[in-house]
Amino acid sequence: MLAAAGPRAPIMGIGVLPGPDGPVDYEIGWPEFERDQAWADRVLERWGISAGDRILLVLANHEYAWAGSLIAAIRARRAVYSPVEPYGWDVRRLSTFLRSHDIRAVIGLPRETVEAVAGSETVERLAAVPRLIVRADAVEPLRAEGVTAAAVLGVGPALGIECPERTGVHLDPAEWDLAVEGGTVRLSSRGTRAHTFDGFDTGLPGELVDEPCACGLPGTRIALHQS
Repeated sequence: MLAAAGPRAPIMGIGVLPGPDGPVDYEIGWPEFERDQAWADRVLERWGISAGDRILLVLANHEYAWAGSLIAAIRARRAVYSPVEPYGWDVRRLSTFLRSHDIRAVIGLPRETVEAVAGSETVERLAAVPRLIVRADAVEPLRAEGVTAAAVLGVGPALGIECPERTGVHLDPAEWDLAVEGGTVRLSSRGTRAHTFDGFDTGLPGELVDEPCACGLPGTRIALHQS
């Protein structure tokens, strides 16, 4: 006979961020994870992700701290996702999925992978995917291949993602305050979280966009400076 399940642990996990003085460990509580999932769901709604859509998630296990809420939102929408590692050596798996399935979205593609498939048939297949949401460092290499994509990235511990309008990276304004100091984006927590942040330097070069986005999501966006 199975024992009854005990109470849920007070936190859902531990994240790690690179800080000016070394790695920063931070706790992630269940309440904020659930709020972050709700926000990710709002963004996925703008992208039209729905049940049965097949998605390629290009993520490593250690990135769950910032991408976990997005994965949970995808599952809740009953989309079907397949994992691909965010490294050049896993391009064969990426190419196989693109060739053998009707992929409706690719999320998290990095520069390293784009460079590994440059000039190949895989780029043509990526161009045919209706929703390309790639890491910030992959936007320009894809553009050089004639492919337009939106950006997704970790803004410190927060999930940053562009909507289909591609006019800047959205963060949940109920959870995060943004500022720019010395040309880089700084992040402060607003919601009640297991670990709070005050003026955390994300190292991201960018500017803040306060004009309302046509997609209807609220809050200030980040216009990234591409290298």
